[in-house]
Amino acid sequence: MHVYKKPSGKWAYKIDIGKNPLTGKRQQKEKGGFARAKDAKIAGEKMLQQLRSKVFSRPESITFGDFAAEWLEAYKTLVKISTVRIREHQLLNLKRFFDKIPLQQIGKKQYQDALLALSKDFSPNTISGIHATARMIFRRAKEYDLILTDPTEYATVPRPKRKIVDPDSTVPPYLEKDQLLAFLSVAEKNGYPPDYELFSLLSYTGLRIGEALALTWEDVDFKKNILKVSKTLYNPTNRAESYSLLPPKTETSVRIISLPTSLRSLLARHKLETSSLRLEYGSEWHIPERSQLGFIFTAPTHPGFPLTQRLVQIRIDRLQRLMLDKIPFRIHPHIFRHTHASLLAEAGVDLVQIMKRLGHADDSITRQIYLHVTKTAATETAERFDKLLNSK
Repeated sequence: MHVYKKPSGKWAYKIDIGKNPLTGKRQQKEKGGFARAKDAKIAGEKMLQQLRSKVFSRPESITFGDFAAEWLEAYKTLVKISTVRIREHQLLNLKRFFDKIPLQQIGKKQYQDALLALSKDFSPNTISGIHATARMIFRRAKEYDLILTDPTEYATVPRPKRKIVDPDSTVPPYLEKDQLLAFLSVAEKNGYPPDYELFSLLSYTGLRIGEALALTWEDVDFKKNILKVSKTLYNPTNRAESYSLLPPKTETSVRIISLPTSLRSLLARHKLETSSLRLEYGSEWHIPERSQLGFIFTAPTHPGFPLTQRLVQIRIDRLQRLMLDKIPFRIHPHIFRHTHASLLAEAGVDLVQIMKRLGHADDSITRQIYLHVTKTAATETAERFDKLLNSK
């Protein structure tokens, strides 16, 4: 607070009331007309106290919904569009509780009650994501001096009481070796192009579906038998022509994968077929940026454009219906990734190498599958230890 004497001889005070939420510039409030400096100081201190206790409401007070919209616009410049979509969805849930409420009026109990209400409809992981978004918004509001306290600070995400569960019940679904071979056999005999090639690649490499659909022919080195993973396909509308190529999920997702000989040969034949189609369509064939050879897996009705995840799931459902030995769960693209991890574990590949091949720094699901598949080996280890300890 600054107390000063005006040219009229009267005294005035000037206090800082924070930053403008839209411009980020600092704002001040001043008032004069006091006969003595002491009177101006007392009045200024009273006004500061009112601000701190939230009795005084600034004319430029902003609601949660308006400030969140401003925050999101700035956030968009820092992250991938796929991340923005997630934050937008999380914001919708927050706005159910706070949309028209001024930021200053949202208290800690009110925020904690909102998390409790969300726990009736969403899992702890989903609520954690919503909470993370709220934390970013309120932290920024505090940086701008729009609020004195952050209502999200010390808030906790409600979690159900832990129960005794069978470890096997938490293992995500994956295909056994004979089930995978049966599915691929149906894909080879009854699939539409490029079903067999795509599902073979997912099974033999463990790629995420977005990574597989983003592959271009430049990513395959047929001389070295390697595959480069450096991008992922983003297409939330599932319209073939409306895709984006984004950086992969994490830094560890950027990787080079060795290809088995059988998959290399399959891809080589597929490349010849794709090249023939590209020549047939000529200039109508779509070529993505930074590529001269085009996508590996292309949409049947949009020449050169990548397959959509929706069409991939439709193809999987069709092939699963054609299988003679029915599988008791719905196969989806990510199951091939789980299956790849399980078969590597069964083949004796250690967990570190499996996670490196899958592009994971750490992953609880892969770890669960690994521990489940290697239970037999763990039993043998215990028996060997017992034999060693009790031998004479």
